[in-house]
Amino acid sequence: MIEIRGNWFDGRSSRQTPATLRVAGSGDCSLHVGDRVYRGRIRDWSVSPRLGDTPRRLTLATGEALETTDNHAVDRMLAEVGERSGGHRRHAVLHMLENRWGTVVLMVAATALLAWLFVSYAMPALSQGLADAIPGEFIQGSDAQSLAMLDGLFFEDSRLDQARQDGLRERLLAATPDLYLPVNIEFRRGGNVVGANALALHGGTILFTDELVELAGNDEQLQTIYGHELGHLQHRHALRRVIQNSLINAVLIFVLGDASGIPDLVGGEVFGLADLAWTRELEREADDYALAYMREHDLAPQHFADALKRLECSHRTEPGDDYASEEFLACLDEEPGWEDDDFQWTFYLSTHPATSERIERFTTSPTDPSRARP
Repeated sequence: MIEIRGNWFDGRSSRQTPATLRVAGSGDCSLHVGDRVYRGRIRDWSVSPRLGDTPRRLTLATGEALETTDNHAVDRMLAEVGERSGGHRRHAVLHMLENRWGTVVLMVAATALLAWLFVSYAMPALSQGLADAIPGEFIQGSDAQSLAMLDGLFFEDSRLDQARQDGLRERLLAATPDLYLPVNIEFRRGGNVVGANALALHGGTILFTDELVELAGNDEQLQTIYGHELGHLQHRHALRRVIQNSLINAVLIFVLGDASGIPDLVGGEVFGLADLAWTRELEREADDYALAYMREHDLAPQHFADALKRLECSHRTEPGDDYASEEFLACLDEEPGWEDDDFQWTFYLSTHPATSERIERFTTSPTDPSRARP
């Protein structure tokens, strides 16, 4: 005879009453609640799985339940009366696993690996398929709201002379290939937050900051940067990122439930690192497109390498508007390889490939024809 002591809940209120369940080897059982005795068979009870030393619940079909912390007695009862159904066996396996730290670590590592593979391969393919299935006319002109938000958060009106804006816009649009949607070119002042930059929105807008126009050594450099942004636009990178981020959030909520605890931290970091790796791959894809674009328009790839170097030196020396300073010019004279000191680990936290890698690619490496589509 096995005795299991705990608290009895009638299933209709939160009131609890001390109770004892006595189970015989034959499977017959009796529940003693105060001076009342209920008799039956243990197979009529549903037993919750054991998770550490948390209380277990033995529940009847009526919703009445016995809650107990005497997990060992419940385990003996399940073993001795032969009620270890498939569900009970699974509970026992879970209990065994959670008490073996080596197994727990292995399972966490396996989960992290599966998450990484899913985000690195399955999710990019899915997001690309969904993005490519959206007709251009459905997203054309959708950038007005995005621009309004960016203007409110980061940008100011351009201070470039209107003639300079019109001249650049005319030059770039004249060298624009046929894409799946029309291209619109905008200029904004980036300020301290954005600085020298260019970006492509998913609705066909390519935006240059004043600081980038002022930093560039010539218009050829700006046109090669334009080719890179056209690559982002043609391959629908912004749209794919929106779709993929939505899918990642949905998967994290489905798998992890909430945003607290170690499992969430592990899962979130794995998803984040895999997403950064995917973002770097998008940049390489845009670089491939840019190389093909330059050759199509008789632009030397060295112009893009020079633009990258000027961008890197502006970050390292902070010259302001003085791109003739000794420090900035000395940086331009250096050989690429700035990342060597801290590249080993910071590379994995970057959204772009290493600048020295990209510069070398535009001075020595041929285009990958499988990814370049001018």
